[in-house]
This record gives sequence, C-alpha cells and structure tokens, in this order.
Amino acid sequence: MFHHDDPQPQLVDERTSLVSSQSLVSDQGTIKTPQQESREVSSHGDISVARSVLPTLLFGIFIAQADSSIVLATSQEIASEFRVLSDASWLITSYVLAQCVCQPLYGRTSDIFGRKPAMIFSYAAFTLGCIICGIGTSYWHVLLGRVVSGIGGAGMVGLVAVIIADLLPPRQVATWRSYVNVVATLGRSCGGPLGGWLVDTVGWRWCFIGQSPVATLAVLLIIWKLPVNIAGRRADPACSRIADKLRRVDFAGFAFLPAALVTAFIGLDLAGKLYPLQYTVPLGASAVFLLTSFYYVEKYYAQEPIIPMGLLAKRDVYVPYLLVALQTASQFIITYTIPIYFPIVAGMSVTAAGSRIVFIVVGNAVGGLLTGFYINHTGRYKSAIYVATILGIISYCLVLVRWHGSSSLLDSSYLTLGGLGMGSTQSTTFVHIAAALEPKDIAVAGTTWFLCQSAGMLAAANVFNMVHNLALKRMLESVLEGVKDKPKIIHGVLSSVEYIKTLPTDLREIVTNVLVQSLVPTNAIALGCGIAALMLALFIREHKLEKN
Repeated sequence: MFHHDDPQPQLVDERTSLVSSQSLVSDQGTIKTPQQESREVSSHGDISVARSVLPTLLFGIFIAQADSSIVLATSQEIASEFRVLSDASWLITSYVLAQCVCQPLYGRTSDIFGRKPAMIFSYAAFTLGCIICGIGTSYWHVLLGRVVSGIGGAGMVGLVAVIIADLLPPRQVATWRSYVNVVATLGRSCGGPLGGWLVDTVGWRWCFIGQSPVATLAVLLIIWKLPVNIAGRRADPACSRIADKLRRVDFAGFAFLPAALVTAFIGLDLAGKLYPLQYTVPLGASAVFLLTSFYYVEKYYAQEPIIPMGLLAKRDVYVPYLLVALQTASQFIITYTIPIYFPIVAGMSVTAAGSRIVFIVVGNAVGGLLTGFYINHTGRYKSAIYVATILGIISYCLVLVRWHGSSSLLDSSYLTLGGLGMGSTQSTTFVHIAAALEPKDIAVAGTTWFLCQSAGMLAAANVFNMVHNLALKRMLESVLEGVKDKPKIIHGVLSSVEYIKTLPTDLREIVTNVLVQSLVPTNAIALGCGIAALMLALFIREHKLEKN
C-alpha cells in the first residue's frame, strides 16, 4: 500500500475533476500546466454545460434552504402535537448535525462513484427523509426523518459548489457561487411563510409530504441534465465495477469521523446548557479518542482517505478553513443574540424580532454577488477578504457599543455589514481553495470547507449558550441577593425570555437590564472571532486567476 502523500501517476477516472484545468501553484509562484492549457481549449464548452446544469442544481438549493426555514417556522407546532415542546429545537439540531457530519463524506464518495450518482443519492435521501417526517407516528420518527433529510441535504448543498468548481475556472467560480447564495436566500425567505400557511390550512405533515414530489422532480432533472462525463472524459475501465469502487472506500474513516463529530457536538451542546461535568467530560474524552483514531487511520492506513492529512497541513487549506469557521461563528453568535435582545428591549414578539435577521440575509446575498463580480472582473480576491473581515469587525463593534437598550432600525442595520462580510468571505475563501489546489483535491477540500462552516455555526451556538447562561446566572445571583423566590426567578429567566414579562414592574426592569448586560460577553466573543479572522487573512497567499 502506498502512502497517500506520495506522487502518483494521474489517471482519468471518476476521481478526475469534470474539468481538470486548475492552476498548479508551487510555494514559489504560479506555473502553467498542460491541464491549464487544456482549459483554454475547452472552457467555452464547459461554460455552456454549466449554464445547462446550474438551473437544476439551483432548484435543489432552493428546496434544501426552504426546508430549513419551513421547519424553523413549524417546529413548535410539531413538537406540541407530540407533547414534547421543550425538545422542539431537536427538529433543527438533528438536521444540521446530520448535514454537518456527512458533508466531508460526499467529497471522497463523489470522487469514487462520480458526481452524478452522489447527487442522485443525496436527493433520494432528502426525499425519503421528508416522507418519513410526513408519515411519522411519533416524535422519534420525525427526528429520524430529519436525520435522513440532513444526510441528503449535505450533498445537495456541498456538491453544487464542487460541480461549479469542476466546470469553471476559479475566476468565474465566485460569480456563479453568488447565484447560489441568492437562490439560497430566496429559499430561506419563502420557506417560513409557506410553512406557516400550510400549518394553518392543511397541517404540518403536508410541509414534508408536499416537498416529496418536488424533490422527486429535482432527482429526475439531475438524471436528465447532469452528464456522467464532461468534455469527452471517460471512466477508467479498471475501476468501473462496483466491487472495485467499494474496495477504494475508506470504511474505517466513514465510521470514525461521524462518530467523533456527533460525540463532540453533543458534548458541546450539554456544556452550553451547563450540564454537570459527569456528563460532558466522558463525551469530550470519547470525542478526542475518536478523532485521534480517525487521524491515525487517515494518516497511515487509508488508501484514499476521506480527508487527507497532508492536505490539511497545507497553508492554502487550513488558513481559509479557520477563517471561514471564525467568520461563521462570529456571525451566528450575533444572530443568536437577536431573538433575545429585541423582545426584551423593544417588547417585540419573537417573530418580529426574527424579522431583523433579514438585514443579515440580504447583506449575505449582496456581499456574495459584489465579490463574485469583483473577482471575475479583476482576477484578484485577497483584498476582498480584507474588506470582508473589516466589515464584520465594524458590525460587531457597533453591536457591542450600541446594543445596550437601543432598538431602532438604524441599530438593526449594523447587521447588514456583517452579512456583507460573511457573503464575501464565503466567496473568496472557496475561490482561494479552487485556485490553490489541483483538480483531484477540489471535491474533498470543498466539502470539508462546508464542514468548517457548519462546525463554526454549531460551535457558536454552544459557546453562546454557555457564556450567556453563565454570565446571566452570576449577574442575577448578585442583583437578586435577598429577593424572595430568588432560585425560582433565576430558573425562570434562564428557561424563557417570556417569563420576565410575568415579573413585577420594578423587578422586571432590574432583570431586563441584567439580561441586556449578559449579552455583552457574547458580543465581545463575536468581535474577537472577527479580529482573529482578519489576522488569518494576512496569511492568505493570493494565486493568479487566469482569464479564460
């Protein structure tokens, strides 16, 4: 068995990128390769294929993003029917966790079995999950359906970026990915109102059952429109049999990585909810053991590792991974602040407060579009990374300074800057990876990039819960010293924002002020993550983007 870092002769098979024409970049600079010259010959044909395929892929993106906001809007109703209202968040968590765990697996799987079979599997899994949710007779059945849908959703979202990178030169990748951002924004915007309308008219089950024929149509479009081979490339006959492909699968890695991620995220979730150490420490130790085992398998045993350790050691890979994870974490920490801050300060309903998130969503879409056009026009992206991180820092500074009782639309508009920065960061970091790596590494690196985003989001949720709950608890214990029913009040405030409205006026004012102040540490962490992202941006090496 050869070591996976050793140079190997390049074969044209399912692992070969749909368009193998990325620039190969050494540490000293950019060199032109035969693959790059091949791009110049075939780029027009590849772009025409991309234009044919992209609408179908965008249809899937719309479905996946609409599903997320549909469930967000209906989770309370679903959980209430099964009398488990306190566990409503698991409808979202189970999907996100399954999606996060499976994202890196799709990269290597699509290299072995091909992009088209992997896409078909992801759509089929998503459809099956919707059906399970729609016909489920218990809450556990619905959660199982959400997990299955999450497995499919990971491929529906992640593989689109990989296919775009396969078909197009890096200079055009950002522009086309910005279209994906716009469609995702539309999906998230439409899903919530649609879910609420369906619940009010025909019931929540049709939110899932109704998605099944739409997702099935998307599968049929993928089968019809997405070519197995692009630009005349053919699979290697030696690897055409299913048995041969299965022998290439890193089954040990497929077992260790999901187990490690699930264990780690559950441990973080419990830590964020201030569970005792006897629960969190064993989970943390198990996660470390599983991650160590995964590293050992990938480094020394796997012939085709899910995540090559040599790839992660490259500066052109780990720097953008850390950068996008930090930017995502800072963005989501602020996002989690919104439904707490505005209902308390302005007396808004949770729904009205949630509408303030539109500033982030719009900023994200516009930031991606502007950055895509800039990169396509200039062939440069490092300056856009600086602008993106600085915009985020400005946004989080304004939130930290101003959100102490002010709730005007102007105060909400600060969120737009953070959204612009996040949208730009997503475009620039992915383009950097596409420009820096060889085509054979794009699928693995691209899907792992999505894992870093999801990890940043989940880590942000748990860090926010832990820091906020600790700060709030300590502040309440201090200001409520000597107050009757102190433990009951603290428990009520930690459990629900709505509880504060039931308190006497004088006590309500004290608790409200404490709650606002308890958000300062989390906002400071968001700012710290943004500053760390800017520091990492200094280590990004810009690669030349050829204009084809």
